[in-house]
Amino acid sequence: MTDRTITLTLPEAVFQRAQETADASSLSIEAVFTQSIGRLLPPLEDDLSPSQRAELTVFALKSDEELRSIAFAFVDIERQTKLEELAMLQKTRPLTPDEQIELDRLLDFSYQFMLRKAEAMRLLALRGYKVFPESAPEII
Repeated sequence: MTDRTITLTLPEAVFQRAQETADASSLSIEAVFTQSIGRLLPPLEDDLSPSQRAELTVFALKSDEELRSIAFAFVDIERQTKLEELAMLQKTRPLTPDEQIELDRLLDFSYQFMLRKAEAMRLLALRGYKVFPESAPEII
């Protein structure tokens, strides 16, 4: 991996926080910034398309309110109902070509929808928000 050098202009408060972190952790200020930036950027799966990567990368720049809107959105009832109908129908008989295309389209939409929600929740959690209620059931 090749290192790259960049020049940034930072607010004094940000620089001071990084310097204090570097002093407290015995790291260089460069290491503090490298680690901090690396943790903020989304870890993306290798199988994401370039357009998916580009869309999710921009999420880090969204406001908390924009991320909350994405994280807690729901699929509209018509789409959800159609997806469930086609999935059930597929269990009883082979789907027609048009039905299969529609099911594939709905499944792709659902995957993209959940991927966006997951990334928004990840970023909100990094920003210190609780994204799951405390009364959520334990995972065993």
